[in-house]
Amino acid sequence: MNRIESKLISVLIVVTLSLFILKQDIPFSSLNGEEKQESTDTTLALNYHLMHPGGDSAPGDPNVAFHLDGVYHLHYIVSHPWQDGRSFSYMHVTSNDMLHWKWESTKLQPAFTGHGMYSGTGFITKDGKPAAIYHGAGSGLNQIAVARDNALSQWDKPYPVDVRDQNGKPIRIKHWDPDCFIIDNTYYAISGDENPPLLKSQDLKTWEYVGDFMRHQLPGVTKGEDISCANFFPLGDKWCSCALVTWSAAVITLETGMLTQNSSCPNITAG
Repeated sequence: MNRIESKLISVLIVVTLSLFILKQDIPFSSLNGEEKQESTDTTLALNYHLMHPGGDSAPGDPNVAFHLDGVYHLHYIVSHPWQDGRSFSYMHVTSNDMLHWKWESTKLQPAFTGHGMYSGTGFITKDGKPAAIYHGAGSGLNQIAVARDNALSQWDKPYPVDVRDQNGKPIRIKHWDPDCFIIDNTYYAISGDENPPLLKSQDLKTWEYVGDFMRHQLPGVTKGEDISCANFFPLGDKWCSCALVTWSAAVITLETGMLTQNSSCPNITAG
């Protein structure tokens, strides 16, 4: 599955989860002030909306979607008690048709990773393995985990995104809701920020800081808002990024080939 198909799956899943929220039992006040409960048809809801079983599913953010060997895979974030506080895990569900879902064993969770699971992106490595880049909640760093099989039933231990300057010295960037993609057999990554840093790597373990992802502020976007949960993918002769700009959605289109020039991205339009 190419990156465009992956993004379309993610968009459909966002809509599905949004509709799921709207289909929940909604409390309302009657004319005499007595609170009642308005119920919906759960049979239809269970068929057409992915519903987390057994209570609160906040924040519910859909993440790391794949279509592998004819099966759709989705992870979504759930907050839960952990040790003396709370943490976050990726629930894993699969489907053959994106309507009927099966819950799989939860693998990407703090007992295994050593940190909580915040948002990121699923991608395929250069050697064809499914992988996830995401923010490790409580670690202060973005992390990468690579699956051992296409069923996503086993994963290698995640490792941090280690960022270096051109002289090999560690540098500080803001680690937040990242994305990873491949251009000309080189991995590139961006990390959520007001102006996301652009990184590149040959092996996913040592990352070189390239510079700012964008040359200038997005037009029509309030100064100071960040770009989070970005997905950067080819669309015709351009590259396109769907991103969360705080509470807004932005689509950024960029000319092909600019990343290989080790420069920030020109020709930005937003909609």
